[in-house]
Amino acid sequence: MVLKIAHRGASNYAPENTIEAFKKAIRLGVDVVEFD
Repeated sequence: MVLKIAHRGASNYAPENTIEAFKKAIRLGVDVVEFD
């Protein structure tokens, strides 16, 4: 099993550590969203 973790959200698509980045990461199918 591979666990997909989005550090600071989907920071390639939206600014790091923003709600937009976290929502995009979830839409991309990550298992965990981690923030600083």
